[in-house]
Amino acid sequence: MKGYAKIAPYYDRFVNDDFYKTLLSYLSGKVIPLHGSNFLDLGTGTGFFPIYYAKLGMRSVGIDKDKEMIEIAKGRVKDEELDNIEFIHHNILSFKTNERFSYVTMFFDVLNHFHTASDISKLFSNVHEHLEDGGFFIFDILSQWGMKKMWGNDKFYEYYDDFKILWVSQWDSSKQCLTVTMKIFSGKQVIKETFIEKAYQRKTIEEKLADAGFELQGVTPLFFFKRRPSRYLFHVKKI
Repeated sequence: MKGYAKIAPYYDRFVNDDFYKTLLSYLSGKVIPLHGSNFLDLGTGTGFFPIYYAKLGMRSVGIDKDKEMIEIAKGRVKDEELDNIEFIHHNILSFKTNERFSYVTMFFDVLNHFHTASDISKLFSNVHEHLEDGGFFIFDILSQWGMKKMWGNDKFYEYYDDFKILWVSQWDSSKQCLTVTMKIFSGKQVIKETFIEKAYQRKTIEEKLADAGFELQGVTPLFFFKRRPSRYLFHVKKI
């Protein structure tokens, strides 16, 4: 699983605010900040969700494998009077803590960055271990349709005040993988990162969740492209 270290300083500038708004709207009736409840966000990036729920009074933890992302997340709360939040630099497949959580989330297609069925099983087992009994796991995946048709084989620029991004995507049907290369042009600096994401069928994910000890609460299609969802949001319960 490749990280986002090089692009960390630009991350919050190019991530679409509509995505955060859509997820928060979905989570509003499902993640409830009751007294004693706590929250864990995997692949937390710059810490948007832990910060949001910490401000609502929940004990919140964010974990990410990229040290640069974690440092930015810590910087975002430096001037906040929050004593109920923690950011941890660690691989989400192998992190261990004695704390058990009411809610675990994982967004921005983190799961698609894992390329083997064994890693998916390991991830789900680790999440299950760190949830309290009856706790909830909520995460999204980029759909095969989204990878193949919305991204596909494409090339385009995005322009910002002081930098621009060139996106180049390639879909490999034989491997069911999407390769995305981004180049950030900022003054004389050029930053290049390439990411490979693996497509998974809903049925495969549901089977892996059941094997890990989760009960499906619902699957919500999101962000439609040509009347089909480019993303799915899973909501499961530890049993």
